[in-house]
Amino acid sequence: MKGDCVLFIGAGASTEGKGTSYWDDLLVDELAKECDYPTTLPKGLPDVAQYYCQKLDANREGRLVRLIRDRVSRFMKTPEAYFTVTTCHSIIATIPYFKVIVTTNWDPFMEHLANVIPIVRDTDMAYWDDSSRQVLKMHGCITDPLTMVITSSDYEEDLKKRLRSGICNKIRDLMSIKTFLFVGYSLTDPSFEIIHNGILARMGKFARTSFAVVPEVTDKDVELWKTKGVTMIRALAFPFLEELRNKLIDSEAMFDVNREKVTISTEGEKIADIHMETSAEQDSNVGMLSSMYQDGLQHALDDLLYGLRLGVTREQLEKELRDDQRSLAEYGESDYEFRDDEIAYLTGHVRCLEWFLSQDRGPLLSFFSGKRMEPINGQEFKRELDEEMPRGSNIRTKRDTQTI
Repeated sequence: MKGDCVLFIGAGASTEGKGTSYWDDLLVDELAKECDYPTTLPKGLPDVAQYYCQKLDANREGRLVRLIRDRVSRFMKTPEAYFTVTTCHSIIATIPYFKVIVTTNWDPFMEHLANVIPIVRDTDMAYWDDSSRQVLKMHGCITDPLTMVITSSDYEEDLKKRLRSGICNKIRDLMSIKTFLFVGYSLTDPSFEIIHNGILARMGKFARTSFAVVPEVTDKDVELWKTKGVTMIRALAFPFLEELRNKLIDSEAMFDVNREKVTISTEGEKIADIHMETSAEQDSNVGMLSSMYQDGLQHALDDLLYGLRLGVTREQLEKELRDDQRSLAEYGESDYEFRDDEIAYLTGHVRCLEWFLSQDRGPLLSFFSGKRMEPINGQEFKRELDEEMPRGSNIRTKRDTQTI
């Protein structure tokens, strides 16, 4: 639970259900057909892509990149297709313990779902942040064509330079101190072999064991990769990741996103309805403070939904709650005259986190007392509202009234 596992996701995680790889098979077939690729030659993606560029584009890669770009765009513009190829990515995004994700994919799907700016060039390494999730794109990105490693020439020439680059040095460092989990990835990729063999040579028997989720693997390959420090797991990527997520939920290491979304949305709708009624009473102190308190509740609920989608741990939420509680306490101890509406708003944020993290969630108190400066129920709100003199548009806080 320390974030010691680095996930390495490859193209195979995108359409494994169809028995093909998102790029390596489907793209290869399309390229081979268009350039009439000889059947007597090896049909690996780098070789076919190289032949395609030589025959149809005077050895340039512009046409090839446009074709790949169009493929990515088609998936992004079609919701059903996008959902299909990003099913694994969506699960990964909700597992907060995958702090570092490495990929050889050119598409932007992983960084979009994880909501992070990827590291594509060495200059991007200047913005590395251990406290945030990172996505490293080892073979470049379609949004930056000059970084893409596609053809055999790219592998033979550019990749050698990249293997001495800051990004690959970072991957080497991570492989030395972290456990790698490979999903939908070919361990015969030249870049992986060079890096992995270098780690074995440097670390020897002290190198960390890696794990690879592979749907089809022979016993011979299992034994071969075991000698190289890689344990093979016979499984499809999606069911493996789903089972992993469920085990983390059962052990309370993370939240059940689907279940919590329903609970939070239901509570949010209830607060929103009450907020609409309370806003009509903002000419009163209790009405105005209750509205601000409800704003705090709603914003905290929205933050929870957002955090759950991107992967948030109980520890992270507990830390956020402690920080908010500390700030709220400082409001009461400070010499500065904080506005009561600020206190009401922050109280709403604190109360929402306390409610979400509690073992036995009761109803959220939806109103705020202008006298006691604490959450109250509907009956208490009505009683306090009836006792309060209308103030028209000249809204004054409790401290203003005391000053007068």
